[in-house]
Amino acid sequence: KQNIISSYEAFILCNVALGNYQMANSYVIKHDSIINEYKGFDKEQIIHWQLDAEMEINYFLGNYQKSIDLSNSSLEINAFQKDPYYDINATLYGGLAWYELGDPRQSKYLLTRADSIFKNDSNLLSTYSGKLLYNKLLEIERTNPEKSLEYFDKLLKIDSISLKNYKILEPQFIRTFETPELLKSKEEAIEKLQSRNRNSAYLIFLSILVIVVASLMAWNYYRQKIIYRRRYERLMKSEILSNNTVAKQSEEANKSPQLSQEIIDDLLRKLEKFEKNKDYLNSSVSLMALAKKFNTNSSYLSRVLNSSKSINFSQYLNDLRIDYAVNQMKNDAVFRKYTIEAIATECGYNNSASFSRSFYKNTGLHPSYFINEIIKDQKAE
Repeated sequence: KQNIISSYEAFILCNVALGNYQMANSYVIKHDSIINEYKGFDKEQIIHWQLDAEMEINYFLGNYQKSIDLSNSSLEINAFQKDPYYDINATLYGGLAWYELGDPRQSKYLLTRADSIFKNDSNLLSTYSGKLLYNKLLEIERTNPEKSLEYFDKLLKIDSISLKNYKILEPQFIRTFETPELLKSKEEAIEKLQSRNRNSAYLIFLSILVIVVASLMAWNYYRQKIIYRRRYERLMKSEILSNNTVAKQSEEANKSPQLSQEIIDDLLRKLEKFEKNKDYLNSSVSLMALAKKFNTNSSYLSRVLNSSKSINFSQYLNDLRIDYAVNQMKNDAVFRKYTIEAIATECGYNNSASFSRSFYKNTGLHPSYFINEIIKDQKAE
């Protein structure tokens, strides 16, 4: 009976090697029937061997759940026997079956465990089983270049064992082994890893650049806030156009010797009245219109402005309007509620864009910012 059992085991192994899994399974049934009559001391070991063979055969027959169940049974039995061969085989085929059932996580866990057992004893796996293990791990870790290289090296090692074992065969057969393909795939994995490292270096550089740019922008924003706040505080403490009032010494007008002192004094008085009445808020005011109103010509009026205030008419008009806008924003809560467009119209501008540009040019602040800061300070009080 012992000899018959050994013969059946040989038939099982040969048919598995040939891929005749149905035939192998028929010998498992015959093997099982004679075990029931067998009384030898090694019966438990034979039963475990048959269970291991059934697990492998059922995997190749596509009975994946049964293969997993047999794998678990083998591991339970081996918890007492502690045979590393059964341990690695059960984890290998259990992992392969779980992968086919669509659970790559459990598959990876078992196959990685099989790999760790194989590391301790490289004689535990056959060449065939080793290729099954590492080809499947390569498939699972295809996006991980480091792991792929590790598994390629192990496949190459297994392939070298195959070449050594079959060195008696003729050279043409030896050249059909997988080594060239493995080396090609390994080179591709190395290229991917190098490419990823280059991309990582680029991403690191880009990240540093983004951090630097963001830091500069943050610093510039912070510095700008400080500058704006200082400008705001200075604007709140004083008038911005103190040098543009008509209260100038009349001798400054002597810079225009072509005009008589009487004409200069007359025009300065009229300009003072023009400012006092806030006639500059009229959007239709122009140099020609104002000269006509003052019973003079535009050339005289322009000379007086240049000599007494060192500015042209357009700048003079703009300064008066912005000075008015600032004072109204400071002192009139209702005025602060106006839209920028309404404020622009109130101050004699035809549109909000030209008003905002003029306001910023004179004060270094945007009108909306100035109003918001006033409101914020008042709430804080």
